[in-house]
Amino acid sequence: MPAALNPLFDLTGRSALVTGAAGGIGAAVAEALAAAGAAVLVSDLDINAASAVAERICTQGGKADSIVLDVRDLPAARRHPRDGRSPYGAHRTADDQTVVLGTTNDEEWQRLSRDILQRDDLADDERFATNAGRVAHFSILDEAIGAWCAHGTIWSTCRKPPAPLGSATPATTCPARCSRTRS
Repeated sequence: MPAALNPLFDLTGRSALVTGAAGGIGAAVAEALAAAGAAVLVSDLDINAASAVAERICTQGGKADSIVLDVRDLPAARRHPRDGRSPYGAHRTADDQTVVLGTTNDEEWQRLSRDILQRDDLADDERFATNAGRVAHFSILDEAIGAWCAHGTIWSTCRKPPAPLGSATPATTCPARCSRTRS
């Protein structure tokens, strides 16, 4: 993929989950994030179409993978195989909206736990220092993140960026990916 045209939008080394990304705006967002350097997880109900978008991104030199994910079905989204990623899951907010949270590396975990959840205790806990540890203790993290989401609205949950508001990163790399659909 070509380097980002604007250095403010350099997402190299960042990850993004895009829901509804099998076509239309979702596919365009996934492709734009990949063009800016992000590794993109393309999710949709239509795995064939999502896979085609991911393949197109990879063919153009980007990094992408695809999964089936229906954020409207919270129980199914919470059971989704995480492919060794943790934390990863869908959680309900106080205003009955769905938030999909996930991290793909230790740096994202630190940003999620410290900056978004404001839980230094989780960030400093040796059990969660590595992805393998987070996977092994998934239920503890799932409960903590679920409780945090349940106390906030979709707005209060999604407005907590992992970077200063003056940068381009909050809107594109926040580990809290939000969907405004209802089950």
